[in-house]
Amino acid sequence: MSDRLMTPALSPSPQPSPSKGGENRVRKATPFHRGIVLPAALACGAFLLLYARSLIGPVVYYDDFQILAQSWTWEHARAGLWVPQNEHAMPLGRLLCFALEYLAGRLPLLPFVTCLVGPLALLVGLLLAYVFVRREMGHPFYALLVLVLFGVTTVYHQAVWWFAASFAILALDTMLLGLLAAQRWRQTGRAIYLDLTVLACLLAPGWFAIGVLAGPLCFLYLLPRGSREDFWCSTRHWSFLPLLGTALFLAVSLPRTAETIMHLGHYGEETAVQAFRPLVGLEYTARSIVDNLVLGVVGVAGVALPVWCIALVLSVVVAWGVWWWRQATDRRLMLLGLGLIGSSYLLVYSARSGWAYSQMTEPNFSRYHLLPHLGLVLFFCGGLPGRAGRWFVLN
Repeated sequence: MSDRLMTPALSPSPQPSPSKGGENRVRKATPFHRGIVLPAALACGAFLLLYARSLIGPVVYYDDFQILAQSWTWEHARAGLWVPQNEHAMPLGRLLCFALEYLAGRLPLLPFVTCLVGPLALLVGLLLAYVFVRREMGHPFYALLVLVLFGVTTVYHQAVWWFAASFAILALDTMLLGLLAAQRWRQTGRAIYLDLTVLACLLAPGWFAIGVLAGPLCFLYLLPRGSREDFWCSTRHWSFLPLLGTALFLAVSLPRTAETIMHLGHYGEETAVQAFRPLVGLEYTARSIVDNLVLGVVGVAGVALPVWCIALVLSVVVAWGVWWWRQATDRRLMLLGLGLIGSSYLLVYSARSGWAYSQMTEPNFSRYHLLPHLGLVLFFCGGLPGRAGRWFVLN
């Protein structure tokens, strides 16, 4: 690649900030504003208070025993580097487990060490999401709102307190690093940032299977918003490369893990491919958007509404979403949010099509809502500039 890859569709441009008179003024983007530090710290403190119980009384639970035992010594960790945990090929997770066990030193201290992984990983994710939205939207208000709405919630609480599920947050952190690199490539055209995007997309699945979405989501983010000619111009200039990062991970991991993953016990007599039913996944996705995302925003969890109620609420949600999309001034962040919701739910629920939907509305499956909840927050905040001057005024 050349040192700079520039196209009209991807050339760097300052982010406009809407004003009351409809005038666009260019702001100098800085990651943090002095007035944001205190409310951001308070939001992080509120997030930690939500999980204070798990931090005070940590436990090792269910799959944790298998994961930790697999990395108990360096020999175990190295031998089990490509041994799947259920559907997850997690070489980076194996190495992290060995490091945690080495740091803990003694077995009684291990729960106190492992219980920190989820909260610390999410704090890192909140910081990365803040910087990404701040750069994308050109004002700290939107980034702070994303930090609060994404961090101060219990919608995906299992991913935070359960060590085995916290690897999903580490995959999300790596995905956000990829998005930050892709963002800088859009803004500067420097090839090094595209290389870093590909690297992040290669590494994200090494934590948790959901990381395979990093490549498609980075590609979705880089899609140009102009004409068909802009699209083909961008594909000639490497915006599809994040997909190759994901493909490279699969090319390395599948020969080592496919046989085990294909014949897991919870698929019964079927293989993983036979058990993957996208139509069932689509149905479960529609239901989960209402039962878990919409109701989760108002603090309701573990509910499986009847189908007629789902259809009614979902029609209202879709109508609002179309209106919110149409009034937005820039839809790139909103498109990314929709991608996070749809791709994550469809992947998870299609693979779990043999399970009853009511089973997956239980709190024990709240880890499935991590990426979709971030997607909902990005979709909402991405449309806020269209309301600037009507709902609020930014200085």
